[in-house]
Amino acid sequence: MEVHEFTVDGITYTVRMWHDHSHFYVRAFCDNKPVNPFTYQVSFEKNYDYFVLHGSPGKEVLLEQATADIHEGRIYGVML
Repeated sequence: MEVHEFTVDGITYTVRMWHDHSHFYVRAFCDNKPVNPFTYQVSFEKNYDYFVLHGSPGKEVLLEQATADIHEGRIYGVML
C-alpha cells in the first residue's frame, strides 16, 4: 500500500493507494477515518491503456483527484 500524507488548513490527511488482483484503489482518510464516500478505482488494463495514451499511469490521476477533493472541500462524514 502506498500512503501519501499532506496537510490542509492544519489538518493532516492521508491518501492510500492499494490493489487487489485486478484493480488499483485510492481513498482519502483523516485520523484513519474516510473523509468522504468516494473510493476511486481503475482496472489494471485501463491503467495501462491510459499510460500508453497519456504517458502517465491512470492510478496517478486517481491520486490527484482524491487530493483535489480535499483541497476543494469535498469532505463528508468525518468529524474534524
